[in-house]
Amino acid sequence: MGLAAPLSLLCVLTCAHAATRPQSAFVHRADLNPTALLRQQETQRARSTGARRGWQCWARKLAVIESWHSLLAQRDITVGNNQGGQAMEQRYLRWQGWLVRYALGGSGDAAAPTALLVHGFGASSDQWDRVFEQFSPSPCPSPSSSSSSSAAAASADGKLPLSGGVGGDLAGDAAAAQEGVRLLALDLVGFGHSAKPPLSFSQYSWADCARDVALRVGGGPFFIAGNSIGGYISMGVAADCKELCRGVVLVNSAGRILDDEEFQTEATVKYGGLSVEEATRGGRLGAYSAPPNAALAVLGTGLFAFLQGRIAETCRNVYPVNPGIVDEGLAENILRDSCDPGAVGVIAAGGKLPFSRSANEMLGKFGGPVLVTQGVKDPLNDADGRATLFEALGPQVSVVRLDGGHCPHHEVAADVCAALSGFVQRVEEGEPALVKPAL
Repeated sequence: MGLAAPLSLLCVLTCAHAATRPQSAFVHRADLNPTALLRQQETQRARSTGARRGWQCWARKLAVIESWHSLLAQRDITVGNNQGGQAMEQRYLRWQGWLVRYALGGSGDAAAPTALLVHGFGASSDQWDRVFEQFSPSPCPSPSSSSSSSAAAASADGKLPLSGGVGGDLAGDAAAAQEGVRLLALDLVGFGHSAKPPLSFSQYSWADCARDVALRVGGGPFFIAGNSIGGYISMGVAADCKELCRGVVLVNSAGRILDDEEFQTEATVKYGGLSVEEATRGGRLGAYSAPPNAALAVLGTGLFAFLQGRIAETCRNVYPVNPGIVDEGLAENILRDSCDPGAVGVIAAGGKLPFSRSANEMLGKFGGPVLVTQGVKDPLNDADGRATLFEALGPQVSVVRLDGGHCPHHEVAADVCAALSGFVQRVEEGEPALVKPAL
């Protein structure tokens, strides 16, 4: 009699608990086979062990990446900044928990306009070193004969000449402008000396990284300049932060640039009157299907194996005017960065980038002043044709054609600096053609 109540309660609780379990969780009498039960237990144990090992492997990868880049950052700060003749001061910050390297330089004080410099795919802030030298208060010696001759010309008339006979008014008083420009270059997360975490990288994550570094370090409105995919990222930052971006400088930018008819078709027909951004946000682009990660990893590993032994040769091909500037240091920097833990995953990410906005769309949304410095001997695309398409975007876009290849900011740095200096000066002085319309 004393056990009836407890047993009844136990029965009720047991039935209630069983009712909340899925049918597959019940073990029927027919399944009470010792061999089957043992096999089931072994399977569950194997799955649990596999999951645990997977997490352990993931944690191990993260620990290796963090430890490696912490040591690399310590070396850069304690050793790299103590070498004489450096125009770039290396620093680090954490972006979403990951170490990101950036460099400061130029000759402006805290109140001077800031220019954020964004590198291309596979490159780093190191590739802007000749721009830092040009803007340094005490210019470091440059190995380029082009830069030396340009510097000599600047001392004669106060203006740096531009390739192809372009200069004068567009360049502006370059010497005066260079005295008041702060330079900030970063290694985007996944490149250079920055961490290379196992993330799903995209143009949007890189744009977020560039924007956050500009705001955290620069502390206010900024100009942004980018080469190759860095130019594409710069347009995205300007479009999405137009109230903070003073102007955009594109140095042989990557990304889609359409003629007027193509752009109108895309804007009015392809997505029912929506821009690519609106179609993306509204889920109108359809399901995105990227290649399997395993296939991308194999592709990235194979591509690395192919390219790592040809870095210097590849660079010389995209420096058609001044291939001699491709020294061992440039090739070694790129090779070193490609050997970091996690680097293969970054390359693989290039195979699954989402559909991109066009330059027309992004610069139209930005609505502010744009300078295009285009090396017309770029072997990777129709550089002169792209320059013409940029010119057609409107009077707020200035185009300077340079006698250079895909990386004129490194190959003919003085020419790019002259155009950049004049552009910053004209925007800061409020030249009517370049003033951003009121929001």
